[in-house]
Amino acid sequence: MKSFFNNPLSDIQRKVLRILCNYNHTHRRMPTLGELSIMTGSGESRLLRTLLALEELQYIMWIRGYTDTIVVIEEYERRSGYSRYVTSSNYLYGKI
Repeated sequence: MKSFFNNPLSDIQRKVLRILCNYNHTHRRMPTLGELSIMTGSGESRLLRTLLALEELQYIMWIRGYTDTIVVIEEYERRSGYSRYVTSSNYLYGKI
């Protein structure tokens, strides 16, 4: 298993994560790739790579290619030394 607990987020990853959280809280839905592209100033291919990286680092879950299915698992960047494992059972039973 890849050790993702000590890997800091890049600027674009942090920015996209904050946009996803804030947009969902204010609009009650996730932004489209086009909306994310406008808000970040990045192209859709870079945004897809960023979303895949956030998924690999277990900050989000989604059905790839469908931004309306994004679920944010952790809203903020983990601190170094953080050792809480995110599992589907923790997510499903409200432990995170």
